Amino acid sequence: MRWIAVAYGALLAGCATAAPRPIDMGGDASCVIAPADKAFIEGGLAAWAYAEGGIARLKPAERRPHYVLFDGACQYDSLDGATWTAAWHDGKRVRIPLPGGTSEVGPVAFTAPMPDGNSMALVALPSVWRTIPQFEERLGDRLDVFLTSVFVHEMTHTRETWIRAMRSAPWAEVFRREGLSSETVQDRFASNAEFVAGIAREKQLLFEAAETLDRQKARQALEAMRARRAKWFVGDNAKYAEVEDVFLATEGVAVLVQYFWLADPRGAGWTAEQAMKQSRDGSGVWALDEGFALMLAVDRLVPDWRSRVFSEPSATALDLLALAAGET
Repeated sequence: MRWIAVAYGALLAGCATAAPRPIDMGGDASCVIAPADKAFIEGGLAAWAYAEGGIARLKPAERRPHYVLFDGACQYDSLDGATWTAAWHDGKRVRIPLPGGTSEVGPVAFTAPMPDGNSMALVALPSVWRTIPQFEERLGDRLDVFLTSVFVHEMTHTRETWIRAMRSAPWAEVFRREGLSSETVQDRFASNAEFVAGIAREKQLLFEAAETLDRQKARQALEAMRARRAKWFVGDNAKYAEVEDVFLATEGVAVLVQYFWLADPRGAGWTAEQAMKQSRDGSGVWALDEGFALMLAVDRLVPDWRSRVFSEPSATALDLLALAAGET
């Protein structure tokens, strides 16, 4: 969901996805997009076209999201991914079609539901990320591959049914008012050593379940999660149970698709070991890290998970893990 200045490990290979289709860039003629940024948009759309059908196994969406991509001077909007409109921003904020109406100019990527029933995908272009020393130092000319995988991640969110459910769920208004995100539970419990240890233990069990195809490990992880949630998600903290469940599933699915794209010969073409290292050691965000561990176990133990998460109503994280553990 929200990726701002996250320190990822080294990226070791280039992108080998299908040839991108040129895009039509119109709008303000004084906005001149850098060739590398334009190539990134074209390559990202091609990468997602493959990931959508070849990895997520979805038919193309009837309605594409509202894309908002931007560099240091201009933003580039599109409703179909083919025809884009360029317009100047003020150097600090870009205009977005959401309540509040703006987002910061910086190394950011996120997806959000729109009031009209569509979704919005906002991604800073490579030229923006290169202004941050830590990314330039770590990634250099490999930054575009990293950002393409981020683009695939965010586009996966646009196909998850939580986009629609978020507008009608009982806590939808709380979500909008309080700005809940994939880091909300982490922000609340990061100072709780017992809670943090529980997250680490669950994640380890989940990775072991995935590596060994062991349903008993999945059951141990499920029991540990249930016990932690029963202890800490009570009283004023009860609302965090559903927040955690939603973001473990949605972020886990997006990281899993991102992982598969990185390891796919038609994606980034990395080795499985390189893709796994990147996906396991990347973010430090609990929902992404434990969500990936959970969905990796689910992928190995619940072959039809796609029909359960890209449908309505979507299965929750605990629903999926219960299936991996052998519960029916």
